[in-house]
Amino acid sequence: LKQCGPLSSLFHLGPVTGAMSSQSSPASGIQGLLLRLHESLSDEDSRSAALKCHDTASLLFSKDYGLLSFLRKALALDEVLQTTKASSVAAEFKIGDIFEKFYSELCQRSKLADSVLGKIYELLGVLGEVHPSEMVNNSDKLYRVYLGELKEQVGFYRFQVPAINLFSSCLMDHYRDLFETMCKLCGHINGEMKKTSYSALEAFLKQVALLVADNIEEHKSKLKFFMQKFCGIIKTMDSTYKELSIAIRGYGFFAAVC
Repeated sequence: LKQCGPLSSLFHLGPVTGAMSSQSSPASGIQGLLLRLHESLSDEDSRSAALKCHDTASLLFSKDYGLLSFLRKALALDEVLQTTKASSVAAEFKIGDIFEKFYSELCQRSKLADSVLGKIYELLGVLGEVHPSEMVNNSDKLYRVYLGELKEQVGFYRFQVPAINLFSSCLMDHYRDLFETMCKLCGHINGEMKKTSYSALEAFLKQVALLVADNIEEHKSKLKFFMQKFCGIIKTMDSTYKELSIAIRGYGFFAAVC
């Protein structure tokens, strides 16, 4: 609940529509529901408080109309900003405040997932593109943070390329054993292991197909091996749906090579 203050200062939390509006009072927006939930915590009647919390929370976290729906829309803030370009409502967005809020998140970038970090960089870039006059005072900050990230990514890339090349050689040297082992793991009794193994096998086949395509003559024996394996799976009457899927997708990965 404490986190909702800053959110409401950046985004307008309007009334929630749809199925929710027919079940709630005039103060049925996200803010209204949060307020009702907070007030119910001070109810001395614990049973009554529990019922109120349950009813309010059900609406608040409704998949289609509640807070989660709002957050999904809020995450698309860069799209909203694009529509405010050269618009009179731009001032209401307080571009400077939005910049400072998300820029401050970069101070703890090590705690952020790569996908979240990427979205923050994307949003800051959109701010600079769509509202340059509002961002002129922050241009130096934005330049330094992008340059710092670029230097770090390039430095990592220098070590990554040799590692990838080494790994690729390993795949090609042991392709038979890797394929057989992964196929066995795809039949593992543990459901999570089976699911992960299918994903790993698919990634393996995709990478091998790319490596074979680089020098078809040199890797002709590898191509023949996989074509025979896929053909065998398809011709076997008791092959599972997943096995057939891998064989068909495998043909697809090697289609260009063929």
